[in-house]
Amino acid sequence: MITANFLRKNGVITGFSVKGHSGYAEEGRDIVCSAVSASIQLTANTITDFFCDNAEVSVDENEITLVLSDACKTESVELLNSLRAQLEFLAEDFKGRIKITYSEV
Repeated sequence: MITANFLRKNGVITGFSVKGHSGYAEEGRDIVCSAVSASIQLTANTITDFFCDNAEVSVDENEITLVLSDACKTESVELLNSLRAQLEFLAEDFKGRIKITYSEV
């Protein structure tokens, strides 16, 4: 199962940590993992490369974490909300493959 934990500060999403595999299909053919990976990469790259916002990004073998700086742009927060919505849509379409949680930081 893919676990997406969204970090919130005073109710505002300020980052995320996503890890795991969906187990929907074999590696290399798993459309759920592909959809989640593409959504995360687009979000992280847009925040850091196009919005040029300060964010701490960490990529391990099976986990990616992104945390916005305290002086982040409104657009970056909205993009994190869009990622959350996208993952919720995928979780609804592929029940039992994605778990979404929230942590207050």
